[in-house]
Amino acid sequence: MGMAFDLVGETIRYRATGDVDHAGGLATLREGFAAAAAAVPGRRWHLLFDVRHSSENRSADELRAVAAEVAGAGDLLTGRCAVVAADPLHYGLGRMFAVFAEGLGLAADVFPDVPAAEAWLGGG
Repeated sequence: MGMAFDLVGETIRYRATGDVDHAGGLATLREGFAAAAAAVPGRRWHLLFDVRHSSENRSADELRAVAAEVAGAGDLLTGRCAVVAADPLHYGLGRMFAVFAEGLGLAADVFPDVPAAEAWLGGG
C-alpha cells in the first residue's frame, strides 16, 4: 500500500491506497513533480489527489506540509488542485487540505468522483 502517480493529459494524478506513510507520500509527491517537469518541459500541470482507497488519517500539520510542498512547486503547476474523496473522513481531510492550500495561493476543492474533479480542473 502507498502512493503512486501517473501523468494523464495535463494532470499529475496521485493515488493513495491503504495507510500511506507521510514521509513516503511526500517523497512520491516530489517524484511526480520531477517526472512531470522532465516529461514536458515548460508545461504547467493540474494536480489531482485520489484518496478514495486510502485509510490514512492525516494530522493538520501533515496536511499543511503537503500543501506547502505543492505550493513550492508553483512554477510547475497551474495552481488548481482537486481531491477525490468517497467518505466523510477523507472529504473533511480534503477540505482541511484545501483551506491550507488556498492560504498558500492555490485553488483547491474536494469532489466525490474523478469526472467531477477533472471537469473542475479543466475549467480553469
